Amino acid sequence: MLLTVIIVTKNPGNDIYPTLASLKNLDDSSVEILVKDNSSDKSLSTINDAFHFSNFRYVHQSDFGVYDAMNQALEMANGEFIYFLNAGDQYLNGSLLETLRNSDDQTGFLFGNMIFLHPFVRLVRYSRYINKYSVYLRRVCHQGIIFRKEVFDALGNFDTNLKINADYLFIVRMMDRFKGKSLNRFLAMNKGGGISYGHKPSKTEKKYLTQQMKKVFSAPELWLLSFASIIVATLVYLKNFNKPT
Repeated sequence: MLLTVIIVTKNPGNDIYPTLASLKNLDDSSVEILVKDNSSDKSLSTINDAFHFSNFRYVHQSDFGVYDAMNQALEMANGEFIYFLNAGDQYLNGSLLETLRNSDDQTGFLFGNMIFLHPFVRLVRYSRYINKYSVYLRRVCHQGIIFRKEVFDALGNFDTNLKINADYLFIVRMMDRFKGKSLNRFLAMNKGGGISYGHKPSKTEKKYLTQQMKKVFSAPELWLLSFASIIVATLVYLKNFNKPT
């Protein structure tokens, strides 16, 4: 199996339909679509009747949050590459499989540009020379990255001590160890508005994230990055000050 697309859900309503519809361009014998669901019922168990994917798996299983759900799905995935989407997101890249088949074995991940819908529509293009420093300052969400499964074998799964920043921490750690390749095109549209927008990290959670970042960056690097992040945040705020929400 070349690619596993993982969608973790919990009572997604109709949001999952555009997500699955966007994946029809990837319907191939070498691709599996895995829906890991923690909804209050199993109403999604027959959802593939509307799409007829060649390789589709539905798993209804309880979890302790989105990253625990993603970790559970990782253990079930058979693909050489892993791609995570949330219900409401849409894949935009069209044909991707030849790019994955021809990727260098030393490439740990591939990344693409993003369209964000929340809190306002914006197009985000990432530099092809992305690294741990640029990602610290300008986060790349997991919808913008296709991971080689070997990366998780080397680094472990998402850290469930974090409620909203586990993918951010993992991506920074990955950038420190593995090289990536830019797809140089838009990969996905992020619906947004989920848990990451409604959850305010506790002091304990912020402290834990800082402790983990100290394993990747030196103290002077963190100081400079923290200072730079204030400047970046200010510039972003000023740029978007008059945009509608």
